[in-house]
Amino acid sequence: MAGAASAQSVLERVLGSIEGIPNASTVNGTFANIAENIGVLGASTVYVDTAKGVILTEDQYQALVAANTYEIIGVAGQYVDAAGNVISAAEYSQLAVQDAAAFTVIPASHVAYRSVDGTFQGVKAAVDYTTAVNTGAGVIDDYTPDVINGLGGIANSIDGSITNVMEGIAAATASNGDVFAINEVTVDIGDLTTTVLGAVNTGDIALGANMGVSEAVAGASQAIHGTIDQIGGSVDTAALVLNVASNSTAVLGNVNNQFASLNGSIGNVTTTVLGAVNTGTITNGLNASINGTISDIVGASNN
Repeated sequence: MAGAASAQSVLERVLGSIEGIPNASTVNGTFANIAENIGVLGASTVYVDTAKGVILTEDQYQALVAANTYEIIGVAGQYVDAAGNVISAAEYSQLAVQDAAAFTVIPASHVAYRSVDGTFQGVKAAVDYTTAVNTGAGVIDDYTPDVINGLGGIANSIDGSITNVMEGIAAATASNGDVFAINEVTVDIGDLTTTVLGAVNTGDIALGANMGVSEAVAGASQAIHGTIDQIGGSVDTAALVLNVASNSTAVLGNVNNQFASLNGSIGNVTTTVLGAVNTGTITNGLNASINGTISDIVGASNN
């Protein structure tokens, strides 16, 4: 079982589906061979602007917060370029003429600022920056969180993913007296293999036969009446047989590799992901019950 128990089992659902069938009243055997992963529905948080009638997901709301939350990155006397890079007056004085042309000084009573998501907002008077901050907060405050149960998708999963995140150095570095340039740093990963299985059912169900014998004895006289019915083979010998593999969860076998500022290599990558797998068998009939006996008899006679 993966996750919490289901409110209704596979067996209960099958029994419910045959309710009212005449043969169901004479069911004399129930055989179940089940492998089941139960999905659990999670809760999802959304953000609602009731005045505008706008609903945002949590990710969309967080992006809105990042775009409307501001921070100062430069003050008067510093220099800033069009991309929002800020340098001091001393650093500016060391630039070549062609490089210095990209920077402008931040005037008195002004600030350079950007939103939390990294977007450069420019240079504004301090009072205008304060207005921008208040306006941004107002946009964010228009939304209130609302938790919706059961609409958050499958909350549990069978996860066999592989994730490798490799980040290189930002500048040349030294180790034991040896200096390494950025392009000399390498990471070599060997073979990556992941196998993820959901519900797997390899069970066998073998059904034999029902046999009824009626015997009457009176003195030296004897009467015998015998019947053999295949289970489920007549209207009064019904049978319910299940061989089920049911998977209602996410089965993940992702392989994610990320390289940043370094060289590297990856060997063979193999991922195998299976959901519900049922290789079980159901054998029903007279052969299922007598083949084994015949084999034993033949084996004994050969000896």
